[in-house]
Amino acid sequence: MANLRLVFSVARRYQRLGLPIEDLVQEGMAGLLQAVEKYDWHKGTKFSTYAVWWIRQAITRALSNHSRTIRLPSYRVEQLSKIYQTRDRLAQRLGREPSAAEIAESLEWDAGQVANTLRLGDMEAASLNAPVFPDDSDNAERTLLNRLRDDQSIDPAEEAYQTVLLDALQRELSQLDPREAEVLRLRFGLGGGQPHTLAEIGQHFGLTRERVRQIQKEALTKLSMSSDLLSRYEPD
Repeated sequence: MANLRLVFSVARRYQRLGLPIEDLVQEGMAGLLQAVEKYDWHKGTKFSTYAVWWIRQAITRALSNHSRTIRLPSYRVEQLSKIYQTRDRLAQRLGREPSAAEIAESLEWDAGQVANTLRLGDMEAASLNAPVFPDDSDNAERTLLNRLRDDQSIDPAEEAYQTVLLDALQRELSQLDPREAEVLRLRFGLGGGQPHTLAEIGQHFGLTRERVRQIQKEALTKLSMSSDLLSRYEPD
């Protein structure tokens, strides 16, 4: 669960950039799986710190490729994300929509750069009074301003999408036999906590490190989400 929360935390930063949150989370999961394959704990880097780069790269690449008629380079997507995050923080503090100049001052960027990036993104400023869930009658009156002020409450969107994500993962793992599914849960940290090494999983099952690697590869081959990951496979 810890790693799933990490994916969702990164994905939320890229909302309103052209892809639904479900797609952002899916792309982020692909990045997380790549991070697990590349991670070397001997280097002393915290896994979450290492994984964030891979998750962010996967999401920005997807946004660059799929979200717009005119393709934006990844660095522009990253700029837009920073602008929108800053705009939301300022809106919370000021109680109104901040100007491009105010956003630029907060970011220590040129005001023209902010204005041009917003125009290039072709994104209308989100109203603080617009419904957060316009298609959900039960939450029709919940606005962005309410959400920003209610910083002590559990984010219902986060809770809902974590449930969706867990359901999707369970459907994927249901294609596998119980041992294959458990190997992937341990290897990728899908049940929460840090991912395990091949040697650790081998000790858990009483198998050699190489046999665990074989089971992992066989399991990933069965999953639709594995094709890109397998092309980057490296022994740990």
